[in-house]
Formats: sequence, C-alpha cells, structure tokens
Amino acid sequence: MEERLDSFLGSLRTERQLSPHTISAYSRDLGAFCAWCEKESIAQWSALTNIQIRYYVGHLKKRGLSGRSIQRALSDMRTCYDFFIREGWVDDNPFLHIPSPRYDKKLPTVLGVDQAVHLVDSDEGDWHRIRDRAMFELLYSSGLRLAELTGLDVQNIDCAARLVRVTGKGSKQRDLPVGSKAIEAVQEWLQFRSDVAL
Repeated sequence: MEERLDSFLGSLRTERQLSPHTISAYSRDLGAFCAWCEKESIAQWSALTNIQIRYYVGHLKKRGLSGRSIQRALSDMRTCYDFFIREGWVDDNPFLHIPSPRYDKKLPTVLGVDQAVHLVDSDEGDWHRIRDRAMFELLYSSGLRLAELTGLDVQNIDCAARLVRVTGKGSKQRDLPVGSKAIEAVQEWLQFRSDVAL
C-alpha cells in the first residue's frame, strides 16, 4: 500500500507540480489513513469497503478533527483512488459515495462603529495615517477588494467625477462610485504623496 501511495505522491510533484506544502498535506492525510488500515488489517487498496471508510470517518471524529479537516482527508483519498484507477490498480473509487461531514462556516468578525471611526481617524501631518485613512475610506466607500486596492494607480481615481476604475478578477475593469469623504481623504494623501513616495 505504501509503495503505491509513494507513486501517487510522486505524480503530484511531477505531473501536477503541486507546491511542497500541498504535497505535505496530502502525505499527512494519506499516511494517517494507511496507519489506520494497518491497524484494521486492511492490506490492499482494492480491499477497502464503504463500511470501512465510514468507520474511518468516525475514527477521525473521535480524534477531534474538524469537519473541514475530514472533508480535506476524504477529498485527498478520492484523488488518490482516481490515480489508482488510472494506473489499473483498483477498479473503482470507494470514496465517491461517502458524504462529507458538514461544518459551520465562521462568519468574519466585523469592526464596530467606534473601531471603524478610530481606524480612519488620522492625526494631521502624519503621512502614514493620512495614507492609511485614504485606503480605508476607499475600501469602505467603493467596496473594493484588497487586491483591487493594492493594484490602483493615481490615474485610476477621478476625483472630479468621484469614480475609481478597478481591475478585478479576470482582468475585468469597472468604474465604481467614490463617496465624498473618501475623495477628501485621497486628495489629502495626494498632497503628501509626492514627497514620500519612493
């Protein structure tokens, strides 16, 4: 079992050219599964049954793994078995019909009103705070993604028309409205920018 597992991990490096971090995650999940199979006297990949896989999922839950971690482990095994089928080592993928456990998605923590005000409140003359305030006001006013904000050039902002042109996913450009407070913050920053920009 381990020899064929090594072949699969090797294919991730050479064929799919996955990052070392991703391959390491696969190796941990599959190694844990192999150790469980050895303990359960399962000696061949083709001998695995759906019932045994469900027992393994229960084993992971008892160990305290989160639903997200169990989903990842099952996904890794599905991918591994697809490789085994391609190589002719097994006939089917017993992981295809195993339901992944649900997990609660955590909502992002949002700033309170006082925290947001404190964040954008700047001390006059401190260019770091003035720059940061301009960025936060733009993010808030126009609903920019962080990547869109960091990709902005000065010419992308039309203060007179109160518009900002952003390049989003798929290199698609769109014009977004900018609020008056954000325009004021950007104009204040532009007064300092030429002196501090490298």
